[in-house]
Amino acid sequence: MDMLDIQFNAATREYNAPLQVKANNGVLVIDDLGRQRFLPQRLFDRWIVPLEHHIDYLTVGTDARFKTPCNAIIVFSTNLEPGELTDDAVLRRLAYKIKLGPLPVDLYMRVWIAVCDEMKVTFDKELLNYALTELYPASGCPLLACHPRDLIGMALDKASYDQRGGRFTAEDLRWAWEIYFLPKTDELDPSETAPVTTGSFRTWTT
Repeated sequence: MDMLDIQFNAATREYNAPLQVKANNGVLVIDDLGRQRFLPQRLFDRWIVPLEHHIDYLTVGTDARFKTPCNAIIVFSTNLEPGELTDDAVLRRLAYKIKLGPLPVDLYMRVWIAVCDEMKVTFDKELLNYALTELYPASGCPLLACHPRDLIGMALDKASYDQRGGRFTAEDLRWAWEIYFLPKTDELDPSETAPVTTGSFRTWTT
């Protein structure tokens, strides 16, 4: 919350502008909403005036108070249900709500290709088909946009560890899949889920 107000640096004797001022004429993304150390409602209450009137009131010291434009596009991102974070009055002020769910296959393919390009690895259609026809159907997992980056990155880590250069195989991809998606407890063999106690922490072996 302090980052939304003017901060004074005693060492340099300079004032630092708050995030929304730095983001003017741009975009300010507040990620993982609901996982901060304070209630989301406090954050929404702080944004009521800026969101409605595109101005903000800031204070310097104890007496100096002034008005400043707030022309940033504010984006709140969360994995939680919006209704769990605040009430209807606030949600009405956040007029545009976009749910990012599973991707259609064609868009997932585009993301996969883009990730390959970003990671400077040759796109292999067979590996993509392996993921789409073998890995996903067997698990029932939805096609989420974050999966290509994570799975390809882990598969490349495995190939690099094995000193096989900047390419990965279907075996590398399956290895990444099996440690990325932990199986549910009821899907494990009972002999593989024996509890192990170490000090005051209880862990599980698989």
